Amino acid sequence: MTDNGTQVVKAQTNGGASGLIARLDLKPTDSLILRWRWKVSNVFEKGNAREKSGDDYPARIYVAFKFQPDKAGFFERAKRKAVEVVFGESLPGNA
Repeated sequence: MTDNGTQVVKAQTNGGASGLIARLDLKPTDSLILRWRWKVSNVFEKGNAREKSGDDYPARIYVAFKFQPDKAGFFERAKRKAVEVVFGESLPGNA
């Protein structure tokens, strides 16, 4: 959709969440600049990402990196394999 002539992504929810995932294969030599603009219609005044009850923001951006199994412990690798088997997708590494 467009907003004042600019192509935008619109997400709405009522008690749930919306998300958009874009997977990119970048190399360290690529230009690594992330730019975005957003317009939020409802801002929460007392959010606190360090507490479950306050971890509720109207918009966020996560940058996740490729998982490196050789740097993970046994339980981390097992958990990721279970997610892959159940959901058919692999989890990213650090975010």
